[in-house]
Amino acid sequence: MARRNSNSKVSLSDVLPIWTTEHSDTVNLVAASIFWGHGITDVSSYYQKLRIPIGICVILGALFYASSYGLTGFILGGLAGFAAPAVVLWLGVVLVGIVIYLAAYLAAWAVILYGLWWLVSFVFS
Repeated sequence: MARRNSNSKVSLSDVLPIWTTEHSDTVNLVAASIFWGHGITDVSSYYQKLRIPIGICVILGALFYASSYGLTGFILGGLAGFAAPAVVLWLGVVLVGIVIYLAAYLAAWAVILYGLWWLVSFVFS
């Protein structure tokens, strides 16, 4: 069994698709640009532009949590409803970013495996 040189360490991020802070920064920039494109630049414009979705989220959150936690759930669910449209948009951007990142990773592996298959079929035919 060959010994690996201690100076040449392979990190896990070299072989696996690991989410890093650069990916998070990219997702946050995309989400911010989507908000900016819709004219949402600060908290007051967020409440002004998204008042209908926020109202729906506040009502649904308050009623949903009130059924399980009573008055405390009603208050906390209503407060959570204020941020729900922003959270849903941000999570959507995160999921799209993850799909793009994993698709690129899987496409690279597909190219590598296809190249190996072609090489083996060329050599043994």
